[in-house]
Order: sequence, then structure tokens, then C-alpha cells
Amino acid sequence: MKTRSFEIVSLALVAGTAAASWLIFGSHKMATGVLTGGVVGIANFNWLGRIVRNARQEKATGAAGYVFRYLFKLTIMAIIIAVLFRSRMVDPIAFITGFTLTVVTVSVFGAELINRS
Repeated sequence: MKTRSFEIVSLALVAGTAAASWLIFGSHKMATGVLTGGVVGIANFNWLGRIVRNARQEKATGAAGYVFRYLFKLTIMAIIIAVLFRSRMVDPIAFITGFTLTVVTVSVFGAELINRS
């Protein structure tokens, strides 16, 4: 079975940041924004990883299909974020904070892989 340590660490970081934002700002909207941003960020990263993995495995097919898949993913993510911001369901700064935590987790995991090699 494939390990999901990236997702576990990322979700733990997002949950901790959401709890801290709730305690500091006293707003469930901030905590919800961080959680939502983190979940969308993890989903975005996993979806992008699947597109890249498939592109590397199927070298014979043209790049147009993968470009379409990437642009489709980008469009869906933009629609999700626009709906969340437009409906004021989440605080934009909190959402961006949660979304950015995925980048932090990827950087930490990447640095760890570099140190191992």
C-alpha cells in the first residue's frame, strides 16, 4: 500500500494552523478558511501529481492531452476558489494561508529527499 505521509503531515499542519487561528482571532471563519485552503491545496497537488505521473508513463502519446488535463484542473480550481471567495464562505487571507501550507510541506519533503541522496 502506498504511504500517504505527505497528506498526513500536510493535514496535521493545516489542522494546527486552523486551531491556532481560531484561538488567536476567535473566528470560525478564519479556521474554516485555513482548513478549506489546505484541503483544496492538497487536492490540487495530488491532481497535478497524477497528471505528471501519467505523462511520464505514457511517453508515446502527444502532449496536447496532458496540457488539456492541466488546463482543465486549473479551470476547476479557479472556479472552486472563485465560488468560495464570492460567496464569502471563507476568509481569503485564511484560505491562501491554508493553501500555501501545502507548498511548505512539499518544500520540507523535497529538502528531506535531497538530504538523503
